[in-house]
Amino acid sequence: MDSKLFKGLSQKEKESFLAIFTQINIAKGESIKKEGEALKKAFFLTEGEITLRKTSSEEEMEVSIIKGGEDVFFSLSCMLLSGKSLTTVITTKESKILELSQHDFYHFCQENEKIGVKILQNTTQMLISFLQKSDAKIAEMYKTLEEVL
Repeated sequence: MDSKLFKGLSQKEKESFLAIFTQINIAKGESIKKEGEALKKAFFLTEGEITLRKTSSEEEMEVSIIKGGEDVFFSLSCMLLSGKSLTTVITTKESKILELSQHDFYHFCQENEKIGVKILQNTTQMLISFLQKSDAKIAEMYKTLEEVL
């Protein structure tokens, strides 16, 4: 498994970190998480396919379909901050995920300080990248709105 989360980790460090994840097999059509749900975990989609859904003012919309093997690590902010899920995630095919709890994540980082610092740097970079992409989308939507008005 290749992911930005593991950047700078040796194979041994990566394996020790992966050992705290729980592998779960999920049937097609099952929910992994629901919008608004309080969550203290994050997930890797290792095999299969998921759909992300978001409720608008009128209905639930499909936002994206994502296939395993695409560096899919989701709900990072929920795990770090004990936040509420911003989307509903449902499997569209039988899938395998790796689940990581907040407790296990922080415990691992405290017990393995050298590896933990690398992982925390990587999670910070992943969140910043997400924010930058979100900012760009907001600016694009604002520009489109200006053109329409």
